[in-house]
Amino acid sequence: MSSLILALPIELQTEIFRALHASEKGLGLGQDEIRKVSYVCSLWRQLTLSTSAFWTFIYVTKDSVDLNSQFPHPCMKYNDAEPVFPWVAEVLRRSGHQPLDIFIKLHYDSFNPAVPETVNMLTFPWHLGHPFVLSRLLAGHTARFRSVDIISELWYPLQALPSFLVGHPMPLLEAWNVTRDNPQFGHHTVSDLPLEAEMPILEAPVSTLLCDELAESIFPKLRVLTIHGVPQRWGLLIPRNLLALDLSHLPRTCRPTYAAFKALLLGSQSTLQQLTLWASAPEPLAGYDHGTITLPNLHFISLGMTLADATSSLVTFLDVPSLQRLEIHDLDHGRPGYQSRLEFSSLASLVLNILGQWPLRNLTHLTLGGLSFPTPVGAFKDTDDALTEQREPHCPPIPFTFLFACPSLRYLHLVNPDACTLRALVSPLFLKDAGQAALLPCWALECLHIETSMLRDLLAFFRLDSQWCESASKPDPIVAPRFFPTILLDVPPEWGNDILTYASRKTAGNIKSGVLYSTGSHPSRH
Repeated sequence: MSSLILALPIELQTEIFRALHASEKGLGLGQDEIRKVSYVCSLWRQLTLSTSAFWTFIYVTKDSVDLNSQFPHPCMKYNDAEPVFPWVAEVLRRSGHQPLDIFIKLHYDSFNPAVPETVNMLTFPWHLGHPFVLSRLLAGHTARFRSVDIISELWYPLQALPSFLVGHPMPLLEAWNVTRDNPQFGHHTVSDLPLEAEMPILEAPVSTLLCDELAESIFPKLRVLTIHGVPQRWGLLIPRNLLALDLSHLPRTCRPTYAAFKALLLGSQSTLQQLTLWASAPEPLAGYDHGTITLPNLHFISLGMTLADATSSLVTFLDVPSLQRLEIHDLDHGRPGYQSRLEFSSLASLVLNILGQWPLRNLTHLTLGGLSFPTPVGAFKDTDDALTEQREPHCPPIPFTFLFACPSLRYLHLVNPDACTLRALVSPLFLKDAGQAALLPCWALECLHIETSMLRDLLAFFRLDSQWCESASKPDPIVAPRFFPTILLDVPPEWGNDILTYASRKTAGNIKSGVLYSTGSHPSRH
């Protein structure tokens, strides 16, 4: 096969390599394939190495350092830094003047999240100065940065890597994503970092006026900003006109105040479309009126809670008239003693605030992760009796009210749902203003996706759904049966037989829904 390709014109061979490079999902995979091709013969090596578009992905790991090279002073010249990171320097040369995508992932096997940062630094293979050397090596190419992703289990490299990048204009930069990937820090009440910890590359100097002109001169194209577990001087962040903002896993002592958070949002007020806040919502001050801010084009919000009161206050702070996709996660779900962390009254207050403040009638996608709604004794009996007596229930459980407020919902994703939420999906309520005897919530739902570790609750859900299916065959049914075009189950594989027994009943009578069974593991975000 290779001999046939060698017989083709040089231009056509180059186009074949371009197709190979583009066919792989992910910039790194495409570049790896081209690297393999470059070793086949001298002609292919010349063709691949002379095509700069093949070498635009800079991938750095702990193994990118040549530990045998003489370590220079951190403030060395560019040429002195090249031997320390030989492959990085080589790819930078091959890339010519092409835009660059930088991906730095500093993970290592001996990292222990249970011990202090100083102890982990002793086992990390890099010298303390290596992040500075890498920063010096990259500093000469900042004008070509298109995206930057930095992930580190240690804090020190995150603070040191941008040291020579501060103040450099990045006219092509579209996405800046930085993550301190330590699974423990996100739920700490206080930060384990020193008070002066910060990543200054995104911040304006203290003596500089923070304004749109500054953002235009340094990050004119930056549209995606992700900050996970990285402290900042929040009131000094430069980025403006963002499309997506993701602040996650910030300990309480490192979160922005409402004033700083509002200033950050005002810089992207007319452009922001996606907002993610996981364990990062500002904490309200007693007696302080933080006002509201309208984000007219925001259509997606993802909230991860460790403090329901802070998230509840955030809801009253944000006016989001175009909201279409909403995620709410209890990040403490499943942790020891988690029920005491997220009190029912706080959760109820949060949901009631959302019902009163946000336009749920326009929601098309909803994700509820780990939310538990304690239900008063007799609440289900009252809803059932109200249906028979054709009256509205006195006080339906909160999930009933919440789901009935989302008539346009097309996709519902439930992660470890409680029994009350599952029951709400297949329990009709009599609504006086609906013009019908009874309604089921989310009547337009096209896909129900359930991830759960509670088999009992899932089987009860199918059992209740089957009862409504059977009631539909009666001469005067109370309500039409539940209709789910697609159900996707993400559950342990050993549940297979039990699930299929109940799920098969959903094909009976007028039910036409399909059940897709998945044995994938539950996704986690951090």
